[in-house]
Amino acid sequence: MNNSFSSSSDDDEVAPDPTLLIQRQISSQWNFTTQQLRDKVESIAIKCIQKHRMTELYDQAMNACQVQLKRNSDPHCHYLLAYYYHHGYTSNGIDVEKSEYHYNQAIQHHYVLAYYGLFQLDRDKHKQSNQQHIDQQRLARKHAARLVKAASFGLHSDAIQTLRSLYRTSQEWKQEINQLKSYHDHIIKQLKHDTSTLTDSYVCLGFLEYLIHTCNTLDQLQDQANDEDIRVPIKSFDYFKKASQLGDPRANMNYAFYTELDTPLYHHSQEVSLQQLDQIKHYYRAVQLGNHLATIKLKASMRENHLEMQTILKHKLYLEQYCRELPYSDVVNQLGSMYFNASQLYYMDINQGKDYFLQAITSHPSMAGPIDRCEYFYLGMMYELGIGVESNIATAAHFYASSIHPHHEISLALCRLAKLIEKGKLSQFDINDAVQLYQHGAYSRVIQVAPYCHYRLGRIVGQQQYQHYPFYQPLSVHLHMDIAFDCFNEGKLLTQPAAMDRYIMSKLMENGSCTNTSSHITVLAPQRNFHITRAYFADNYLNRFYSIKSWLRGKVLAMEAADDSTKLHHTFNWLCKEVQLLWQYSPIQLMMAAYHITQRYYNKQFIVQHFQLDYESTRAQLQTMPTAATYYKLGLLHQYGLGGATKDLKVSVDYYQQAIELSCPMASINLSLLHGCEEDGDCKQLYHQVYNNVKELALVQLQHLITATLNGSIRSIDIMQDRVKTYSSWRDIVDDRLKVLNKYLNKKILGFISKKLNNCTVGKYHAEMGILLMVKNFQNNKRPDRSTISEILKHFQESMKLGNPAGKFLFAFIKFKIKSTDSKTKLIDLYQKAAELKHPGANRMLFIYYSGQNSNSTSSANDNENDVDDDQKISYLTSAAQYGFPDAMANLAISLKYQESNSVDIVRQLLHQSLTDKLLGCYKVDLPIAELGFLYQYYWSSSHHYQLAAHYYAVDAFYQMENSKSRCFLANLIIKGHVDSTNGLDDAIKLCQSAIYIQDNSYSAYAHYLLGKIYSQRQQSSHINNQNIANEHYSAAFQLFYRHHSRHSSFTAMANYYLGVLCHFGCGRRKDLAKAKQFYSYGLRSKYNANFYLIKYYLNKCQDKLDMLKDS
Repeated sequence: MNNSFSSSSDDDEVAPDPTLLIQRQISSQWNFTTQQLRDKVESIAIKCIQKHRMTELYDQAMNACQVQLKRNSDPHCHYLLAYYYHHGYTSNGIDVEKSEYHYNQAIQHHYVLAYYGLFQLDRDKHKQSNQQHIDQQRLARKHAARLVKAASFGLHSDAIQTLRSLYRTSQEWKQEINQLKSYHDHIIKQLKHDTSTLTDSYVCLGFLEYLIHTCNTLDQLQDQANDEDIRVPIKSFDYFKKASQLGDPRANMNYAFYTELDTPLYHHSQEVSLQQLDQIKHYYRAVQLGNHLATIKLKASMRENHLEMQTILKHKLYLEQYCRELPYSDVVNQLGSMYFNASQLYYMDINQGKDYFLQAITSHPSMAGPIDRCEYFYLGMMYELGIGVESNIATAAHFYASSIHPHHEISLALCRLAKLIEKGKLSQFDINDAVQLYQHGAYSRVIQVAPYCHYRLGRIVGQQQYQHYPFYQPLSVHLHMDIAFDCFNEGKLLTQPAAMDRYIMSKLMENGSCTNTSSHITVLAPQRNFHITRAYFADNYLNRFYSIKSWLRGKVLAMEAADDSTKLHHTFNWLCKEVQLLWQYSPIQLMMAAYHITQRYYNKQFIVQHFQLDYESTRAQLQTMPTAATYYKLGLLHQYGLGGATKDLKVSVDYYQQAIELSCPMASINLSLLHGCEEDGDCKQLYHQVYNNVKELALVQLQHLITATLNGSIRSIDIMQDRVKTYSSWRDIVDDRLKVLNKYLNKKILGFISKKLNNCTVGKYHAEMGILLMVKNFQNNKRPDRSTISEILKHFQESMKLGNPAGKFLFAFIKFKIKSTDSKTKLIDLYQKAAELKHPGANRMLFIYYSGQNSNSTSSANDNENDVDDDQKISYLTSAAQYGFPDAMANLAISLKYQESNSVDIVRQLLHQSLTDKLLGCYKVDLPIAELGFLYQYYWSSSHHYQLAAHYYAVDAFYQMENSKSRCFLANLIIKGHVDSTNGLDDAIKLCQSAIYIQDNSYSAYAHYLLGKIYSQRQQSSHINNQNIANEHYSAAFQLFYRHHSRHSSFTAMANYYLGVLCHFGCGRRKDLAKAKQFYSYGLRSKYNANFYLIKYYLNKCQDKLDMLKDS
């Protein structure tokens, strides 16, 4: 072994550069160079790859291309066939002649990728021949013009880099490229009317000016400058402008591309620069003029906003249009990711996503940007976690490895492959192989990959179980951990951390292995940071995975801090042992398995029926008693063309405007989002009006969002804060508006207007002033200074004095937001006064307050000072629902208002109407979706009501990570055989076990009860004692139900019922009929609170059981 480097203990004095650290480690540990490490990683990947699987995919793709070519001469199919023959991907192997033929056929149709493909084929032939030197002059004469076209017309990244390299290293190529420039100069001087030839030359000259200028500058500076330091010559932009004036969309695309090169847009903030807006606008114009390649650049440049459905649909629309024209792997991958990772269930389609990922494997990248072969990562994750397919670790490893060989990609696929090896799931490898993969990833310095690999290396190298391995270096643990920590304080990971990044950061803070305490990220207590990570749950599958991991870890930390931590730890550890014994799962594997079980019951056809029911019931309301909610919902359905409503943005806008006149805040928000601009890449198909720039758009959106906030929307405040943080034009407009309002208010506003109108207007202006100050100063979850808060509150107080209900609402809202020491009773009184003046948001806040009060029977006397009767609470709910708030609509449905037996259909309609906003991403607040499933299960009569129930339990599980109710109810359907199950009772067991991990009050107890029921009826297994486990679960159920009974005796129909059942039938304890009667009687005394139909069900069950025991 090479001993030229000292041991790791020498490294520990000062943390070296990450690259140097890895170089020293691989030299001392393996006696490798970095190239030898790459070769070793390649060999690990090759061992995982199932060659027959890849060959079969490519053979199918080849056959499809050949069938297509029999119909017509498709240049893309010609190119793919040339590509397959060139690299030998199919069972036919390499065939140079056929490859050359198909490249030439594609070139005849000016297919850009073929220009570079044929050059590559010729160069490969020279390398494989016996000639010692490549004839550069022949290659240059044959291919220089084609490579320039590939770079100019297709932004082909490899062509650009190749031309740069050859211009600087080969005199023959330099001479040929200079001659090409002279030729195009001659063309533009001679041709005045041949627009097509002229624009070709302008675009080529724009590129050639950039190429020659960059190469000459690098030569002069002897490579001391970076690309970012070299400006794009003005002449390049002039040529692109001239071609653009002649109507050539490629010119707009090049102008945008070189704007990006000239002013690097990557920075550590989330702000969109003026240059980026200009870039997006030119890509947008290229797309509008029919340049399909510009679409992928536009998509890459546009700001992602997963909270706005319009943004998601915009990207989807662009990609689907583009994919039909040029199905490149990067576009197909993005489509696959949109279906696979959809944050809205209505648009998720795992099978469609999988099909796109498989198609991406046999497609070629557009080469118009960075290559990302993410299909291998997603397919690997699908097979590793069993997402839409049967879990298969070998197949998962095959796909992960396929990104490494032959594509040489360093991505999260490498990390997942290393993790499988590290955890011993691939028997042909050992821990050394995992360490080498991690070292390769750490050496790469790729965002996300490098910090993850350093973190895993830090975890591995310090574990004593590996003392006999060459990589064991316990003293260097903190070096890897410090590097991982530093990586999270750089670039994108600093401004937009994903769930995985936050999880690792939390782990680093938790175990103290990281010694670097300097951080740009706000360092929170690990438990708090784990809690924040849960917000990523519905974002995408990787974030979902790490959200659950974070949440589980947070639960453990919470247990350690709890008063009864010993008891909680005992239950948690006991459950972990049971899960490991039954399934060989870790807690995260169990949680993911349970989540995937729920999603099998999701039915797209039921969602279609949901929108149909919503549209029909809303249309009926329009004819009888329309409210703001009615017009809002019709606007929403016409906006997306769902449920039988025609997709018509004009009709949608008309309905939204009618809803706004009736003070519906969601209509104002949605109407604001129906306006777009070219600088955001907004397409006219999805927007009511598209403006030229962000400033014009901001002026319109600001007024709509202010109106929404005045009517009680909190989401509108978040949207405005996001815009102000992202766009300088928004900051300017907010500042300008504040100046105008300040001027008006100082003049006491328009003296000639009547006093009544004057007060009304002044009150509104004060409220608007307070809102804008709040938007400007409450940024990044940071609380502004005391004087700023005082100024905001002053404006809301002035608005209040002038009789504006929005002032009362916003004053109370800010006081609650800053956790003021003011009496809660006084603030609730403000909400009540605003509600009396028909303020929409105040009614919603009151129903939320009283709902929380009902669920907490231990409220203090002070909290109950302004308590109201049930009729008043229902009045608040009804008013909030009429203004369109989905959570009010849902809670109204399950309130006492609809307790008659003939009200079930009304309840069903209200629950469906509330769910539409959630499905379309218009509302983030959790809704009682499981209650809709419960209604179908127990109160609805149809041939498929159990399937409907299971479907809505699946919908609930998709959106709400911490709700164990739907898991328990779905498990009960499986236990009773009401719905089919792939794995029978095993699926029910996993659902119940996951519900226990969630620790959701009485539903954890219910999950224990169901598990006891399953195990007591299950045949004896060879490796577990079912009856003993059943008794343990029954005992845990009794303890949890009894705790709930003791704390909330008047609201525990469910807990008292199951306590009675456990005593009645001697489940895990001796029979005690007297106790059973007592608990059933307690159950009958339970009050109806916020969930009428659930309580009614258990009241009836209690009565039935008491009738059964009447003579006992």
